[in-house]
Amino acid sequence: MTLKMYDPKNSSTADLVPCSGGFCTDNYKSPIPGCSSGDVFGYGLKYGDGSGSDGYFVNDVIGYDQVSGNLGIQVLYLGSCATQQTGNLASSTGALDGLIGFGASDESMLSQLASSGKVKKKFAHCLDGKNGGGIFAMGDVVQPTPKSTPLVNMESVQVGNKVLDIPKQVFEAGNTTGTIIDSGTTLAYLSGEIFNPLRQTVTILTNVMDVKWSRRGGDDVRNDIGKESNFQDNINEIKATPNGEIPG
Repeated sequence: MTLKMYDPKNSSTADLVPCSGGFCTDNYKSPIPGCSSGDVFGYGLKYGDGSGSDGYFVNDVIGYDQVSGNLGIQVLYLGSCATQQTGNLASSTGALDGLIGFGASDESMLSQLASSGKVKKKFAHCLDGKNGGGIFAMGDVVQPTPKSTPLVNMESVQVGNKVLDIPKQVFEAGNTTGTIIDSGTTLAYLSGEIFNPLRQTVTILTNVMDVKWSRRGGDDVRNDIGKESNFQDNINEIKATPNGEIPG
């Protein structure tokens, strides 16, 4: 299937979101400095790999197919429209044709659908092999009845046969802590309490391979490990315990 970038100029239902509107002032927590009548509400995002996206917000009507039954639904969605992509997002081989927000915030597409009463605030992401494919369904999935996996709590980090000495409370979930598995990234972000002993242990295991550490965008990066090294044989294992029962 050929993917195409969303262009509000090709939509008869698209409306630009003014910077003086309620959505913008609510997110900014106050009137936006320099906002004049007719100005759009812009955004700027930077990702961990250095890629970036800049653009503005737009309201539009989006249609969805229903998994069960033959009816479709239409909803008014407030989303962002990129005007400039940088880094991997601008690469024809390193980026998708577009991104749709499915985060946990109130502004995400799923949250907006749930608040409108169209679907329940849940989704199913079913992958289909290493070559891609699969489905992303919003709301309940009723046919066929899927097996579900609950959230998991991170329990420990192990490098080779060594379990790192990390306090249990570091792994506890909270408003600003916890563990997520993001299928859309190859990056791993660790708190200092986890990263520092992990780095120290990996450095000891790989000291014969002249491992070099550098900083990129404030992040520590390991590079210059030879392709013939046995580093991957000692890669860390992250153990997790289910937060509830996993159906058989």
